[in-house]
Amino acid sequence: MCCSYGSKTVGQKLRYSGKKYEANIRVNPKNGHPGSAAHRFYAEYICDFLERDFPEVLGQRRKEDLNSRLSFNGAWFFQLKQNAAGDYRLMEAAPRIAGTMGATRNLGYNLPLLTLYNHWGFDVDLLGNGSAELLDRAFISRFATDIEYDTVYVDFDDTLIVDGKVNTELMGFLYQARNAGKELVLLSRHSTELLPDLERYAISPALFSEIIRLDRADDKTRFIKPRSIFIDDSFAERRRVKEACHIPVFDLDMVESLLDWRM
Repeated sequence: MCCSYGSKTVGQKLRYSGKKYEANIRVNPKNGHPGSAAHRFYAEYICDFLERDFPEVLGQRRKEDLNSRLSFNGAWFFQLKQNAAGDYRLMEAAPRIAGTMGATRNLGYNLPLLTLYNHWGFDVDLLGNGSAELLDRAFISRFATDIEYDTVYVDFDDTLIVDGKVNTELMGFLYQARNAGKELVLLSRHSTELLPDLERYAISPALFSEIIRLDRADDKTRFIKPRSIFIDDSFAERRRVKEACHIPVFDLDMVESLLDWRM
């Protein structure tokens, strides 16, 4: 991945070059998009054709040479592949933002923004943070739910704290809910006082509107108000709350559905 900057009169100067990072790329068998394998097949075909019949178009396969021949203005990228003889062949060169340029952005080189700056005539400086070894582009789930609630009830043991560590995904949701004006209630049968353990895990008690520590014989359903949701790792607890309070209940692996990626 590269970025070239300069003026049309002076010519474009190569200011940054870095490798592409990708793993776990899959191909849609219907149209071959956006997987890299299908692109590679057609790129090989086109490059073989150019190398055979129009070698003068390709010239030497160096990024500086490509930059001078094609006069890129902004972000561009190229791909090479090593053949069985150990020679590198040009696979593709394109003046666009590659899918894996997200790795470059996180290293400090925001190529889309730098491209805009270049077109606007701004002078730019580059400030990077080394190199990344791998970018794993995997599909993740995003949810939009129609669940309406005012209060979140959450358990402590094996829910907010799992294997002696803070459940960071759940904490992220709790802060999101708090930012949205929801009440957060810690509802737990923790065997000891909750405040010292919250402090031990660097969780502020001020995060919660109320902290309720129950005895073993207490029924959680007695403390739950309408228009609420309940988060607990225990299926038995979730079933009792669901049947008695008729509110949505969530296990730990369901918390991702509550995260609003638009916020």
